[in-house]
Amino acid sequence: MVKEFILDTSAFIRGVKLKGRIITIPEVVGELKDHTSLMNFELSGCRVEEAREEYISEVRRYVKELGEFELSETDVKLLAKALELKGILVTDDYSVQNVASYIGIETSPIIRGKIREVIKWERRCSGCGRRVDSEICPFCGSEVRKKRIRE
Repeated sequence: MVKEFILDTSAFIRGVKLKGRIITIPEVVGELKDHTSLMNFELSGCRVEEAREEYISEVRRYVKELGEFELSETDVKLLAKALELKGILVTDDYSVQNVASYIGIETSPIIRGKIREVIKWERRCSGCGRRVDSEICPFCGSEVRKKRIRE
């Protein structure tokens, strides 16, 4: 059986070479700006496929459970495509790896290491310490920070 690899932008920037079927999403291709990255994409024989909405919705639910609020729409769609295909997600992004590990998607880092454990996060106000869902605390107006939830 041929392995399916779902690649993020950094894989094309770094020129990763893999044996198997290479897939990405249109949003990743849109992020490739320099000549070398575009050439790596062209030479990879990569298929470009849209992420399906039902998988995007499922990933968004997991992202919320983990508190990975900083993930971009591209990250969410990349995770959705990997979930749909049950492939190996090639990424160095720790937040993407965190969500992938949580939902059972295999990951393969490019340069950085692989995460060792899944971490859940919450948003805490730096002023009053309350848990909030916004970037600025609605109670005291202070900056909100991402804080690890210890279980």
